[in-house]
Amino acid sequence: MEPDLSPELNRAYVGYRSNEDAEREREMSRLLPRASQNASGGPGKALVVYGYFLFICLGIAPQLLQNAMFSQTPIFIRELAEHKAITTHIVAAFMLANLFAVLYLIINAIKPIPDYFAMTTVFGVSIACSILCAFFWDKAIVIDGTRVSLPLLALAFLAGAVGNTSVMIFFGFASYYREIFTSALSAGFGLSGLIPSILTFVQNTGADPPAQPVFGATIWFLLTAILVVIFSLSFCFIQPLTSLQDPEQVKAKHERKYGISEVLGSSSGGDSLSAYPKPMVHRIFELLVLMVLSSVLTFWIPGAAPFLIETGPSLVWFNNMFLVLPTLGAFLAGLVQIYRVHRAVPWICLIFQALVFIYILLMALTATRSIFFVAQWLVFTLCFLFIVLGGYNTTMIYLLLRQDADYKLVQRTQRWAGFAFQVGGTIGIVINLALVHAGAYWQGDMNHGRQHHHSPSTIAIPSAP
Repeated sequence: MEPDLSPELNRAYVGYRSNEDAEREREMSRLLPRASQNASGGPGKALVVYGYFLFICLGIAPQLLQNAMFSQTPIFIRELAEHKAITTHIVAAFMLANLFAVLYLIINAIKPIPDYFAMTTVFGVSIACSILCAFFWDKAIVIDGTRVSLPLLALAFLAGAVGNTSVMIFFGFASYYREIFTSALSAGFGLSGLIPSILTFVQNTGADPPAQPVFGATIWFLLTAILVVIFSLSFCFIQPLTSLQDPEQVKAKHERKYGISEVLGSSSGGDSLSAYPKPMVHRIFELLVLMVLSSVLTFWIPGAAPFLIETGPSLVWFNNMFLVLPTLGAFLAGLVQIYRVHRAVPWICLIFQALVFIYILLMALTATRSIFFVAQWLVFTLCFLFIVLGGYNTTMIYLLLRQDADYKLVQRTQRWAGFAFQVGGTIGIVINLALVHAGAYWQGDMNHGRQHHHSPSTIAIPSAP
């Protein structure tokens, strides 16, 4: 409402408001005209390909340590006191680190954290943890006469903290760019398992005693630190590429800066979900539920793998499948978009994944293993199908959220989806951990523990009186 002023003061007030509006217009013109040019002409194909490559590299960096640690489980099983259970313990540490993801969501809701600060923190912690893993992976603490690989599990917790939180940070960052780069980032997250998978063959990770790996876990984690540094540099090259940004997301970011009602000339601004159509809000929640359910299944299987696989080399192959094949699923989700045909298709995809999961689980349980046909080729075939479906369903949900949500909600829904993914994974791991400690899984001989060529350091901790 304009103030009641004298004619002279009113003219001065109008001039002041005009100068204020002009300043705001100059700030808006810095971004919005560029966005409209992108919408009309668009970046060249070479630039898009270059950006696609950079986003793949960006996706590789934050979870490389988690995947590198997971790839070493055949060595951990052979050398550490926990044997087969160490795999479930490590994955559980990854998922319990979702505490940091919750803290990030809370802090970011109170005061938004700049992408630059959040992403560089992820890179820095990941590099530091990789170096610490190189020197402490084999250290153990003795509690009540039982040797516990507590340093390794603590580092796994930190690796999970940066890896899990990065899902929300990085997909939120990618939401400012065109949709194709969300697929590229998802592919990068999947490909973060490819390099460790290749190195496992060079290392001969699954060598059964008396054979030994070509190089040990110490060199492995030092190489991981170097690779995180290399791939994290892609962030520096992405930032100047403003022509690859999504015009609608640039506009939405600018509106949030000045206030929606001020920019659009509307009095119905605000970020509350109640301001949006109910069908859209219901669809968002539906997709988030899908994400939780899919990730429960996806993260259940890796902890059960040692109880399905009969030899060390076979476990290496399975680990490599779990690290690499989600990328194939992510690629297929961008190429074969059957989920856009009808809103029920995503549920059909989840049901198909669940059916494959049930058969795999029944093969791993001692009570039901004898009932089912359990050949190793069948185990690998079903796991191949299951892992590809997991990667497909995850990327499908990210892309559907970009399509079905209002453009002003895209960044938030991408972060919510990342959090839903971690919540589902935590549930799956907790259930799997309970089954492991209940002795529900089949115990097979993987030739681990027959002889130890490496003696982990131990620290004795007396029990409480």
